[in-house]
Amino acid sequence: MKRFFPIQRTAGSVTAAADGRCRKLAVGILTLASAALAACGGDSGSSGPQVPITITVSVDQPTIQPGGTAQVTATVSNDTANRGVQWSVSCAAAPCGSVSPATTASGAAATYTAPATRPATDLAVNITATSVSDSSVSASATVTVAGGVVFSELDVGNTTVLAGTTTQLAAKLNDPANRGVSWSVSCTTAPCGTISPSTSASGAPVTYTAPANIPVADLAVTVTASAVSAPSVQVSDIITVPTLAITVDPSGAKVAAGTTTQFTASANYPAAVSMGISWKVQCGASDCGTVSPASSASGAPVTYTAPAGPVPADLAVTLTANSASAPSVQGSATITVAAITVGITPISALIPLNITHQFTGNVTYDSTAGQLNWSLAQKGVPCPSACGSVSPTLAADGSATTYMAPGALPADSTVTVTATSASDPTKTATATVMLTTGSVKLVPVDLNFIKIKQRSECCIPPPQTATLTNTGHAPLTIGGITIGGTSPKLFSQTNTCGSGLAPGASCDITVKYNFSAGQGTAVLSISDSSSDSPQKINLSGTRHNAIAATARDAMAHETVLAVPRPTGGNEVGTRELYLIDSGRANPYVANGTRRELMVHLW
Repeated sequence: MKRFFPIQRTAGSVTAAADGRCRKLAVGILTLASAALAACGGDSGSSGPQVPITITVSVDQPTIQPGGTAQVTATVSNDTANRGVQWSVSCAAAPCGSVSPATTASGAAATYTAPATRPATDLAVNITATSVSDSSVSASATVTVAGGVVFSELDVGNTTVLAGTTTQLAAKLNDPANRGVSWSVSCTTAPCGTISPSTSASGAPVTYTAPANIPVADLAVTVTASAVSAPSVQVSDIITVPTLAITVDPSGAKVAAGTTTQFTASANYPAAVSMGISWKVQCGASDCGTVSPASSASGAPVTYTAPAGPVPADLAVTLTANSASAPSVQGSATITVAAITVGITPISALIPLNITHQFTGNVTYDSTAGQLNWSLAQKGVPCPSACGSVSPTLAADGSATTYMAPGALPADSTVTVTATSASDPTKTATATVMLTTGSVKLVPVDLNFIKIKQRSECCIPPPQTATLTNTGHAPLTIGGITIGGTSPKLFSQTNTCGSGLAPGASCDITVKYNFSAGQGTAVLSISDSSSDSPQKINLSGTRHNAIAATARDAMAHETVLAVPRPTGGNEVGTRELYLIDSGRANPYVANGTRRELMVHLW
């Protein structure tokens, strides 16, 4: 091991420091001193050694396909001239690809493009960055261009192929030797079918022929394409040869009691059901309806007639079609015989004495005329005169009935308007009327918004509108419309009311639910010159998960919810409970009424 010691020149001598000891070296002539100084690197006036340039190279993709690209970056340190690097490529078998641009600054990315032709085997390409300031300094990174034999695509024309029929197959292969593809089939239960021809050029079609006989169960056939040049390189897919199956259309139909619907049954192998199809209906009730005729040819329509009804709750019926020649082979469709439902609009209103308002009733799944009986009640007790009147008391589906408020305010200012199905008196819908001695009619007084949670904004609840009418004989002065209560920031309003309304005039108050702010309730208040000011509209905003959207949609449109029929000998009974919380006032009315709750039990 060579050791060097620093040397200092003094008057007539040179001092050498070694291992902490100093020795004086007599110098006879200046030449010896100069030689010693040269051997030790010069005198103390020299500038010292330069810091060398260094380069590091990085690549974003270590392996790419032929014709693909990768980003390469060179970082240069200690290059005071900042001249960057020059790029080059090398490999064992040209072409090696190229780098563009050929020269980049430190930290700037360049693009390496692999050769377009697939190499016979994986090709290692060295991408080298050489310092422009010092060509002796360079660094490299390696990118592998994928080579060898590889499949790029397998096209199976049909993944379901009936017994005795065919489908076209094709496989695209990247093979430098261009020797093509060999084909084979396999399955758990022979025969599996055949492929012809058994070999093909890359991309050339071949024909798969399914076994001639219908399998007793769906047969999964694996079709495999192998590279002739490299048999271990394969790609495969599954073709299903189905067993005999029957399909009944339509499925999921919802029908009213007593109505008829046509159904057809078809087989995937029509010749296998040439002896016809037999039909039957099943359900959990004693009367499931009928199907006629009881047997039919494949594809011929039959008629299902629902039970006469009305049914107390939605009835699930299964309509089954069996092959006459193979009774174990069947198809089915589900049918819902729907119970009658009743709806009413509006659902609430603030109505002054001696003022009228129209309510509209709707009946669904009523195979008869669909008429509704209208009535009035307070706390569940009929009140044909004290709480106003309705006319007509019997109206058709979609028709309106007119409610007339009484001339004097009853002890209870809340009236329930009920629409009852004439065909099924157990099916009803209600609206709430709040009577007032003021001069403002406000319809409705409840606005409920539901936002369904989904990734898209498809289910944003639209704005809702309430109409305010001046029913008095003098102009109505409107002082302001504000939103307060628990969560006022959830809602906003616009209106056409201005500062007042002439007698008989109306204006609209449109409320928007700001669903992104959360969920909750609020109260919209209208300050005006009516004696019952302020009038109030109850606001609620709710957000639900999309998974329950179907159930909520049904609840929103159907006022009667059903449970399965009882298994015992008695029908389900109903009870109504009218509850009052004497300790709390209703926050939505200004007359001190206690909080109320109506409970309907089945």
